[in-house]
Amino acid sequence: ANMNNISRDGLLTPAERNTHRGGTYGPGLYTGNNPHAFRNYGDVGLMLAVLKGKEKRVSRGEARDPDIDTYVGNKTGGTGYADEIVLQHSSQCIPIFRFTRSASRDTGTIRTCHKQVQILLDEFFNEGQKTKATTITW
Repeated sequence: ANMNNISRDGLLTPAERNTHRGGTYGPGLYTGNNPHAFRNYGDVGLMLAVLKGKEKRVSRGEARDPDIDTYVGNKTGGTGYADEIVLQHSSQCIPIFRFTRSASRDTGTIRTCHKQVQILLDEFFNEGQKTKATTITW
């Protein structure tokens, strides 16, 4: 059902869906930077193009700032591997393609796709400036 809703409406924040639920780091679109770390949350993953805007790393329950576009938190206490990236507006992301949970085990294919998509985004949206992509060790 979620994929049908996403296909029809796109990714929406709780406010855009007229609900008021928020997660650990407040309401927003919860995304991750590592399909392996979050593969147990469902059978399907989405590769997204994301515009982070003004970003802030936060801990649980930290006060919200209306000037922040993206919050980054990590329930494990670390950084990187299991970061949760919380976008404040649906306009900050575009789904590029979906993949299955079993495909997330094939790290080489997902990384190759990510690199190729990033090259295209840099060329067409970043005026050729390369985005510094962090490689997450799985």
